[in-house]
Amino acid sequence: MCYKKAPQAYFLVAPVCFSYYANKYLHIFDACGILKKILNYPVMANVTIYTTSTCGYCKAAKEFMQSHGVEYNEINVGTDQAKAREMIEKSGQMGVPVIIVENEGNEDMIIGFDQARIAAALGIAG
Repeated sequence: MCYKKAPQAYFLVAPVCFSYYANKYLHIFDACGILKKILNYPVMANVTIYTTSTCGYCKAAKEFMQSHGVEYNEINVGTDQAKAREMIEKSGQMGVPVIIVENEGNEDMIIGFDQARIAAALGIAG
């Protein structure tokens, strides 16, 4: 058994871990995603959103991510032409937002602001 320190608490890394701070610091000590699955937590995904400054649907997608506590990497294709070409090559689309969700080895590409598909890809309630 080993211990990992999180602010104001120590967690025992074992099949079952309980702590007052478990919900807040779950990502720090979870072994193999087991505890998240037991507690029905979504697995943390790597999210990239290709946007432009004037896109209303991009803003809605970012607000959705923020309201669900999802961290994301924003790439503004209006100011970065190399990233714009990268987005077009990946998606075959010139429109934004293009949202890429990498989760447990799977990659979902969502074109536009499709709240239901985003929620499903992240494993959260829409």
